[in-house]
Amino acid sequence: MTIQTSMGSKFVAEIRDEVEMWEKKLGYISDCIDEWLVFQKSWMYLENIFNAEDIQKQLPAEAKMFQLVDKFWKDIMIRTKKNPLVTEACASQVLLERF
Repeated sequence: MTIQTSMGSKFVAEIRDEVEMWEKKLGYISDCIDEWLVFQKSWMYLENIFNAEDIQKQLPAEAKMFQLVDKFWKDIMIRTKKNPLVTEACASQVLLERF
């Protein structure tokens, strides 16, 4: 049964606000995870490129930009390792926007 179908259920009437809150929260978490995976895939690709010393010398501005991205990624991963609850890892709208 989908969320849409269950929202019309007579059993949802008393907890409608809570169900709607969770529906919104789970949709947001889903969007965050989707963007997280896209970001991770890009980071993995770029990490191999920008770890090469000759690329860093040839593209210093881009290498510096990647260092910022790399720091952001590692900070997110450290924070998530400390607190692996998805509801908290994806709680900030800022995170989705940064991804």
